[in-house]
Amino acid sequence: MPKIARFTLLWSAEQDLYLLYEHDHPLLEADSASWFTWLTTHTSFSFRGRNGHFNLLKEARKKSSEAYWYAYQRQGKCIAKRYVGRSIELSVTRLEEIGRAFQKIQILETSIWHGREEMLKEAVEQNLRAQDAEHAAALIDCYVTRRGFDDMQDLSTLRNWLEQLPDDLLSQYPLLCLHYAQVLSVSVEPEQPPVGILEQIETLLQMADSRWRAEGNLPRLGEVYAFRAYLAMRQGMQEQAVAYASQALRWLSFLESQHWRGVCLNLLGSRAVSCGQLTQATELLREALTIWTNLHHLHGARSCLLLLAMVYGEQGVLQHAAACYRRVIQEAREVGDREDLIPALLGLAQTLCMWRDVEMAEQVAQEAWDASEQWQNEELLQRSTSILLQIWSLGESKSLVRQRLTALQARFSAHPERFASLQPLLLQTLGLDREAPQYAITRLEPLSRQEQRVLRLLVAELSYAEIARELVVSINTVKTQVSSIYRKLNAHSRREARALAQDLRLFSTESHENAKNHERR
Repeated sequence: MPKIARFTLLWSAEQDLYLLYEHDHPLLEADSASWFTWLTTHTSFSFRGRNGHFNLLKEARKKSSEAYWYAYQRQGKCIAKRYVGRSIELSVTRLEEIGRAFQKIQILETSIWHGREEMLKEAVEQNLRAQDAEHAAALIDCYVTRRGFDDMQDLSTLRNWLEQLPDDLLSQYPLLCLHYAQVLSVSVEPEQPPVGILEQIETLLQMADSRWRAEGNLPRLGEVYAFRAYLAMRQGMQEQAVAYASQALRWLSFLESQHWRGVCLNLLGSRAVSCGQLTQATELLREALTIWTNLHHLHGARSCLLLLAMVYGEQGVLQHAAACYRRVIQEAREVGDREDLIPALLGLAQTLCMWRDVEMAEQVAQEAWDASEQWQNEELLQRSTSILLQIWSLGESKSLVRQRLTALQARFSAHPERFASLQPLLLQTLGLDREAPQYAITRLEPLSRQEQRVLRLLVAELSYAEIARELVVSINTVKTQVSSIYRKLNAHSRREARALAQDLRLFSTESHENAKNHERR
């Protein structure tokens, strides 16, 4: 809080204007040419207006010679700060606008001090009914600042409030713009959001971006970019999501905006997993898990644990992978979260398969299958069926597998079309597809994604050192993975592995050629 300046801009009721005083001596009139010249050569003054009192201080921007004015006002035990603008923008109209904003904040502070949140909501409703949008906007802004978006229990009420605010008023409250965009995003299906909603969200984000950029508020800009990353990820625009998330992390505060840091770290960790950058993925996801744990954000922690389990599985640290999956399963069951429960069950079933604990793997996979069928989720149902087939093929003859499939088909009696959609998968897994080889496929232990990456480069005739550089792992790790690949394919050399990969169509011709072209480059 700056000290009260010796210069004061004071409202004169007699002259119906503002005059700048130095102590008790009038110097000049506000909004005059002399006023704006004075602002360029001075750094502080006190405002005593019709709409409140506050102090102003000119602050220099980092890495810039330009300075901007900020308003300060003591509110109880706290100091409120608001961006005002450049010297040329400090008109009487702008200063009175700041005064009204401070007044409205004080009204809200009084309501909060009495601890009566319902009274605050009623005050918002009353102001909206009276069409006093300015007062309502100030109350809503302080309300969401206090609570944060994650603590909002009634998003429909918040959306109803924000829908009644005009755009020119919303643009003065960038946090409301961001929250409004978030409310709209959770109200639509992520895969196919209506174009109109996407355009409205973009308009709101641009308003928030412009305001915070003008204020030089980089942490808040980071929140906008983090939300853009989240939206891009939901729409399958991976490259754009990664770009937004990377920029957001450079701006977000380490002490604040922890939720958004967690979102970006999860997203970048997921990307690193898909690219086979397991060391980087581990670092990103562990940092994210620490954030979610500190925030007591259970869903964020479960999402992070699922990704970490995948990393541990790719690295062959099966004990850690199983521990992550079991933790997710336990927590997801407690809250009834099928979205996390089923993938965790499937991951644990695959991990148990690698341990050759076939009985337990089948039990876990069957639970995943039942939950997928009950949820009517076709993608998870196919994954569950595929893993069950893999488990059955480990220790059963084809005749017994066929009996199990007959029993499985009977469970689809009410929805035969679902079983029909699974038939290509079933036939290929059983080796009955005319275009698939008639041997070995039902006996193969599945390769992990990292092993598939190594095999692609192996058949492209890259050396162990070249593979290690490409996947950013050690040569010893490559040797271990190659040994595992040979064991699973029952191969004894690179030539045999290449032949089996071609016979079993483990890779498309295109991906094989891409690997060769990559090596030529």
